Amino acid sequence: MSDWIGASMKTLLALSRLDTGQAMVFLLVTLGAIMAFALGMYVTSGVLVDKIRAQNAADAAALAGAGVLADSLDLLTYVNWIRNGSHLLAHWGRATRRFAETLAKQAIRRSPQVANARAIQIGLVNGSVVVPVHNPALGARETGFLFVKWYKDTLGGRIGNRFVRVAAAPLPSITPSSISVHSVTGLSLPSVGVAEAIVHGRGLGLPKFRGGLGKLRGLPRESIRDMLEQAMVRR
Repeated sequence: MSDWIGASMKTLLALSRLDTGQAMVFLLVTLGAIMAFALGMYVTSGVLVDKIRAQNAADAAALAGAGVLADSLDLLTYVNWIRNGSHLLAHWGRATRRFAETLAKQAIRRSPQVANARAIQIGLVNGSVVVPVHNPALGARETGFLFVKWYKDTLGGRIGNRFVRVAAAPLPSITPSSISVHSVTGLSLPSVGVAEAIVHGRGLGLPKFRGGLGKLRGLPRESIRDMLEQAMVRR
């Protein structure tokens, strides 16, 4: 590109030496075209950088949220171990079971909100506004027989609602790279990244759950963009 610009400048200098009005007109038109091309390259590179930042932030946020769900399912697995093993503890067995039951109930009730909050936190760490666009669920419930109770994985390896979906957009800055299509043309075209992370694993016999990026399924891009714009206004 530098060679092309250098050759163009030499041609322009040669034409500028011609003592005609046409050379001056051609010079001005060519300079305007070069400036427009350079501005377009600058704006396009800024948009691409923002798009990459938004997608990276969305991936990291979704993975962090899915990690919270996976840790909560592993916690339910440990609770199953503790509740069943506590019957061997004559004096501390009942207190141990109550403590484990409290942990399990809080995990089932609070982990979806904690997962979304963790995703938002990771987005801010990566310089982006993250908006959760799905309310996840652990997919686990209590079952048992007589006085022996345990928690059961109701999905059996299926995804169900056990996933975290987020949208992300870079936080506005005052640096030269913050020039966007909106600031130049007046069009609202924010850089948006969308990601979905699922939880791998089945059964609550062993603590083996983990999060991973999954195939995106969900809201139309226009709805996601509206959510991000509302979040930016609130901030």
